[in-house]
Amino acid sequence: MSSRGFLRAEQKAWTEALADFNEAIAQRQDYAEAHVGRGRVYAETGQLDQALGELNAALAMSATVQNGFYWRGQVYRRKGDVDRAIDDFSRAIAQAPQTERSAYFSRAQLFVAKGDYTRAIADFDKLLSLLPDNKAVQQQRQAAVAMQAELAKVHDGQPAAPGVSPSVAAAPAAAPVAPLPPIAATPTPSAMQALQLMKQAKYADAIALLNRMLSANPNDQAALPLRAGSLLALGRWAESHTDADAYLKLKPNDVPVLGLRAIASIGLRKFEEGLADANQAIRLDPNNAFAYSARSTVYRVTGKLQEALADIDHSISINPKDGVAFTGRG
Repeated sequence: MSSRGFLRAEQKAWTEALADFNEAIAQRQDYAEAHVGRGRVYAETGQLDQALGELNAALAMSATVQNGFYWRGQVYRRKGDVDRAIDDFSRAIAQAPQTERSAYFSRAQLFVAKGDYTRAIADFDKLLSLLPDNKAVQQQRQAAVAMQAELAKVHDGQPAAPGVSPSVAAAPAAAPVAPLPPIAATPTPSAMQALQLMKQAKYADAIALLNRMLSANPNDQAALPLRAGSLLALGRWAESHTDADAYLKLKPNDVPVLGLRAIASIGLRKFEEGLADANQAIRLDPNNAFAYSARSTVYRVTGKLQEALADIDHSISINPKDGVAFTGRG
C-alpha cells in the first residue's frame, strides 16, 4: 500500500495516495515511511498542521526515515519559519549529501531570502557539481553572486547601482524567469549570436557582444531587449530596467519587455511600477502566461497571497508546461 501511495503521490493523485497511506498505517501504526508519505500529501494539499503532525510522528519513530526532514523542512518553509526549515534541510543533506538535491536547492533559496549569499552560492555550487547543465540553478547562482557583489560595494563605501537601496535584499527567490526577449523581424548575425549565448546561459558573454552592438547604435531594437533579458538573468535589476525603458520608448506596447521591466521593478522593490507594467501587459495580451506570472510575483511579495495564487493559476492554465510557474505556486 505504501509503495503504491508513493507512486500516486509522484503522479499528484493526492486522494488516492492518501487512501493508500491510510491503509498502510492502519495495518502498521509504526510505519514511519507511510507517515512521511501522508505528511507529504497533507503538505501538498495545504493542510500544514496535519502535515507537521505526521512528519513529527515519523521522525520520532525513526530519525533516519527517508525524506522525513526534507518534507518537514518544506512544511516549515510554507509556514514561514525560515530558520527551522533551514535546519531540517541541513539534516536532510547530512543524511544523504550526494543525493539530496532538492534540499540543497530549497536551502539555497532560503539563504538568499535571508541575504546570506555566501551560503546560498555554496549550495548552488554543490548542485552544479551534481547537475552542471541545470539552467535554473545557474541563473539563481548568478543572481546571488550579483547581489553579493552589490552589497560588497555598499560595505566598502562605494555607491550602489542606480536605483538600488543598500538595504535591498535579492529579488524573490521564485521570481518568474523571463522568456527570451523578441528580436527584430530581420535579425542581424550578431543578434542571433547573442540569443544563442543566452540560450546557453552565457549571459556575461551575451552582454559583452550586445554592448558592442549598442555602442554602434544605442537604439538597436534587436540588442536592447536581449541585453535587458541578460541583465535580468544576472540580477542586475537597475541596468535591466534602464534598457527596458529605452526599448519601450521605441515600442511601448511590447508585452514581453513590459514583463521584463515588471520583474526588474520587483528586484528594485518598485512594486507599484511592476504592477503597472504587468497590468498593462495583461491588457495588451490577456493570454500571456508570463505577464500573469510577473503580476503574481508582485502580489506575493506584497502579501496579497490570494491574488497571487489566482494569477499563477491562470498562468499555468495558459502554459501548463512552465515548471517555474509550478514552483512559484508551490
